[in-house]
Amino acid sequence: MKKTGFLSIVVPCYNVKRYVDAALDSITAQTKAPDEVILVDDGSTDGTPDILAKYRDLPNWQIVTTYNNGLGPARNLGRYLSRSEYVYFFDSDDLVDKNFVERMYEVVEAYDKPDLVMFSGSPFNDDGFNHTPPPVYRRTSTGLFTPTDRLITEMVRQGETMAQTSLYISKQELWSENRLNFPAVLHEDEAMLFPLLASSKKTVVLPEVYFHRRLRPGSIMTGGVDTRHLFGVLRVLNETIEFVMREPDLVNRDISAWRRRIAHCPFGPPVVCAAL
Repeated sequence: MKKTGFLSIVVPCYNVKRYVDAALDSITAQTKAPDEVILVDDGSTDGTPDILAKYRDLPNWQIVTTYNNGLGPARNLGRYLSRSEYVYFFDSDDLVDKNFVERMYEVVEAYDKPDLVMFSGSPFNDDGFNHTPPPVYRRTSTGLFTPTDRLITEMVRQGETMAQTSLYISKQELWSENRLNFPAVLHEDEAMLFPLLASSKKTVVLPEVYFHRRLRPGSIMTGGVDTRHLFGVLRVLNETIEFVMREPDLVNRDISAWRRRIAHCPFGPPVVCAAL
């Protein structure tokens, strides 16, 4: 499909009626509107579809309804349907700065269409909830990076391998040309970070904060650990090893970082990693 716009925002939504209004309003408040917004209702049962319906008639917004397949398949579907050169995966309980789209457009133009643009984020607690210690989404290894700069190695050294999908925009071609898709498991974002970085021929990393992550009870991050987490970790490890075997030329320049990632199991809560 020919890409006709600059940026599509894909928003998977599952049982987030308490939060999704604020998340989507942070998109409608943009100083420069995205070319497309795709809301993927992933089989919600709590009234979320009624809230999404309020946005149905906005220009270049669409709502897609599926059975509950999880974040990975919902993001994949949104990307397949999108018509822009770049895609941004935004979670339905978070917030994005009002100048986000405008700034991304400026950066992409200034750096002659990089494959990836990464940036910092900040966490905030939902009302009545206190997550301690708060996660860190700060990027200090900033600038323009090409494959010879070994960005993966530098990010591992700095402890800045944050995989949250809302911390970057990516070129559609980066996914399609390298056969990348989110797996249908928890921690699906961890499976994609290193392959995206390894496949990118030009990556821009910004220190500025454009994304704000809501810390709330019952989310994947703050909820309890169960067998789904363990299965997700195993699947991510398998996906990582498969990429290493499939793309040795892309992996070899940062092979120590890849080995460390596999050996030290940086995916998910520590109790899950201990189970391995």
